[in-house]
Amino acid sequence: HVWNMPISFLSFFRVGLAMEIGQLESYTNAVEQMLVEQMQKINTEFQEQTAGKSEEEQEALLEWHSGEVISHTDEYPKILRNSLFVHSYSLLERVLLEIASHYRQTRHLELSPSDLRDSGIERARTYLKKVALVLFPETESWQNITTLQYIRNLIVHNEGNLRKDRGKERQKIEGLAKKWKGDVAIKGGKIELSQKFIFHVLGT
Repeated sequence: HVWNMPISFLSFFRVGLAMEIGQLESYTNAVEQMLVEQMQKINTEFQEQTAGKSEEEQEALLEWHSGEVISHTDEYPKILRNSLFVHSYSLLERVLLEIASHYRQTRHLELSPSDLRDSGIERARTYLKKVALVLFPETESWQNITTLQYIRNLIVHNEGNLRKDRGKERQKIEGLAKKWKGDVAIKGGKIELSQKFIFHVLGT
């Protein structure tokens, strides 16, 4: 009863959220596996196509093959992981704001979440703590979530590039990378997400 809410309402959100997280986990597994299988298919086709070909023909095929390798090992996974992460973060934000709105309705509070200056998850947190006056679980998981907020904003607003004037953000991201064993990293001033990153996010 962390949220100090009626058990029926709490159960409703828990079940619904668990279902959506389960679907995201299944989808992530399926698409990541599809990329692996597609890469295996490309390698097999390359071996078959180059067999018995002249050196000039092989070089032309190698150029094509190199492009496909870059797409399936770098570009496509990056698009997939960034998109899944942003979607997952939005799911959390939506649920928190729905919980805040529920308190406003059931407790007939005059102030609404949208009246606050904060935005997103911070708006929900502020409303729950200071307006609805419920216990908010500011655990290690919540601290990780606030770091994920930095990462989300960098991906959405700055194409994953870390701003040079944000040393505090960099420190937090590097701290999360250490805890999550490099499944999120900063390489060349840019955020990189590993295959396992989204599962850490959904678990959190």
